Amino acid sequence: MSLRSQALWGYRSLIRASEQAFRGDVYAIKEARKAIRAAFVENRRETDTETIAAMVKGIEEAESMLRFNIVQGKKNEAGSYEVKLTDPQKGKMRKDEELTAVTTSSVKTPEVTRSCASGDCPA
Repeated sequence: MSLRSQALWGYRSLIRASEQAFRGDVYAIKEARKAIRAAFVENRRETDTETIAAMVKGIEEAESMLRFNIVQGKKNEAGSYEVKLTDPQKGKMRKDEELTAVTTSSVKTPEVTRSCASGDCPA
Protein backbone atom coordinates (compact mmCIF):
# COMPACT_ATOMS: atom_id res chain seq x y z
CA MET A 1 0.00 0.00 0.00
CA SER A 2 1.38 3.43 -0.91
CA LEU A 3 2.12 5.98 1.79
CA ARG A 4 -0.71 8.15 0.46
CA SER A 5 -3.16 5.26 0.80
CA GLN A 6 -1.86 4.53 4.29
CA ALA A 7 -2.34 8.17 5.29
CA LEU A 8 -5.91 8.26 3.93
CA TRP A 9 -6.68 4.96 5.65
CA GLY A 10 -5.20 6.41 8.83
CA TYR A 11 -7.37 9.51 8.59
CA ARG A 12 -10.54 7.43 8.34
CA SER A 13 -9.27 5.16 11.10
CA LEU A 14 -8.65 8.08 13.45
CA ILE A 15 -12.13 9.48 12.78
CA ARG A 16 -13.71 6.09 13.56
CA ALA A 17 -11.56 5.62 16.67
CA SER A 18 -12.50 9.08 17.96
CA GLU A 19 -16.18 8.31 17.41
CA GLN A 20 -15.76 5.11 19.41
CA ALA A 21 -13.72 6.74 22.19
CA PHE A 22 -16.09 9.68 22.62
CA ARG A 23 -19.37 7.88 21.86
CA GLY A 24 -22.30 9.91 23.13
CA ASP A 25 -20.26 13.12 23.53
CA VAL A 26 -21.12 15.18 20.46
CA TYR A 27 -18.85 18.06 21.44
CA ALA A 28 -15.79 15.81 21.96
CA ILE A 29 -16.39 14.03 18.63
CA LYS A 30 -16.72 17.37 16.81
CA GLU A 31 -13.53 18.74 18.39
CA ALA A 32 -11.61 15.52 17.69
CA ARG A 33 -12.65 15.67 14.03
CA LYS A 34 -11.51 19.29 13.78
CA ALA A 35 -8.14 18.47 15.38
CA ILE A 36 -7.57 15.43 13.17
CA ARG A 37 -8.49 17.34 10.02
CA ALA A 38 -6.28 20.29 10.99
CA ALA A 39 -3.28 17.99 11.53
CA PHE A 40 -3.78 16.33 8.15
CA VAL A 41 -4.31 19.64 6.32
CA GLU A 42 -1.18 21.07 7.94
CA ASN A 43 0.93 18.19 6.61
CA ARG A 44 -0.74 17.53 3.26
CA ARG A 45 2.10 19.04 1.21
CA GLU A 46 4.80 16.88 2.82
CA THR A 47 6.80 15.01 0.18
CA ASP A 48 9.67 13.43 2.11
CA THR A 49 8.92 9.69 2.29
CA GLU A 50 10.74 9.18 5.60
CA THR A 51 8.77 11.99 7.22
CA ILE A 52 5.50 10.64 5.82
CA ALA A 53 6.34 7.13 7.03
CA ALA A 54 7.00 8.53 10.52
CA MET A 55 3.66 10.36 10.38
CA VAL A 56 1.86 7.15 9.37
CA LYS A 57 3.44 5.42 12.37
CA GLY A 58 2.21 8.29 14.54
CA ILE A 59 -1.29 7.87 13.09
CA GLU A 60 -1.26 4.20 14.06
CA GLU A 61 -0.11 5.06 17.60
CA ALA A 62 -2.79 7.75 17.96
CA GLU A 63 -5.48 5.34 16.76
CA SER A 64 -4.32 2.73 19.26
CA MET A 65 -4.38 5.34 22.03
CA LEU A 66 -7.95 6.33 21.14
CA ARG A 67 -9.16 2.74 20.89
CA PHE A 68 -7.49 1.23 23.94
CA ASN A 69 -6.41 3.95 26.40
CA ILE A 70 -9.31 6.38 26.61
CA VAL A 71 -12.42 5.58 28.59
CA GLN A 72 -15.40 7.68 29.52
CA GLY A 73 -16.90 7.72 32.96
CA LYS A 74 -20.54 8.50 33.62
CA LYS A 75 -21.81 9.71 36.94
CA ASN A 76 -24.26 7.26 38.49
CA GLU A 77 -27.05 7.84 41.01
CA ALA A 78 -24.68 7.27 43.93
CA GLY A 79 -22.52 10.18 42.76
CA SER A 80 -19.54 8.08 41.69
CA TYR A 81 -18.40 7.43 38.13
CA GLU A 82 -18.83 4.18 36.23
CA VAL A 83 -16.56 3.17 33.39
CA LYS A 84 -17.46 0.51 30.85
CA LEU A 85 -14.59 -1.00 28.93
CA THR A 86 -15.11 -2.05 25.32
CA ASP A 87 -14.18 -5.57 24.26
CA PRO A 88 -10.97 -4.36 22.56
CA GLN A 89 -9.98 -2.53 25.75
CA LYS A 90 -10.63 -5.62 27.86
CA GLY A 91 -8.59 -7.69 25.40
CA LYS A 92 -5.62 -5.32 25.63
CA MET A 93 -5.40 -5.48 29.42
CA ARG A 94 -2.64 -7.71 30.68
CA LYS A 95 -3.57 -10.46 33.10
CA ASP A 96 -1.50 -8.79 35.81
CA GLU A 97 -3.44 -5.50 35.57
CA GLU A 98 -6.55 -4.56 37.44
CA LEU A 99 -8.73 -1.48 37.50
CA THR A 100 -8.44 0.85 40.45
CA ALA A 101 -11.41 2.85 41.71
CA VAL A 102 -11.15 6.56 40.97
CA THR A 103 -11.18 8.77 44.04
CA THR A 104 -10.62 12.48 44.46
CA SER A 105 -6.95 11.90 45.24
CA SER A 106 -6.33 9.34 42.49
CA VAL A 107 -7.70 11.59 39.73
CA LYS A 108 -4.44 13.53 39.84
CA THR A 109 -2.28 10.39 39.73
CA PRO A 110 -3.87 7.53 37.78
CA GLU A 111 -2.37 4.15 38.48
CA VAL A 112 -2.31 0.59 37.25
CA THR A 113 -1.79 -1.93 40.00
CA ARG A 114 -0.41 -5.42 39.73
CA SER A 115 -2.29 -8.30 41.25
CA CYS A 116 0.79 -10.44 41.86
CA ALA A 117 3.36 -9.50 44.48
CA SER A 118 6.57 -10.24 42.58
CA GLY A 119 5.84 -7.89 39.66
CA ASP A 120 6.89 -10.45 37.04
CA CYS A 121 3.42 -11.86 36.43
CA PRO A 122 2.75 -14.03 33.39
CA ALA A 123 1.17 -12.07 30.54
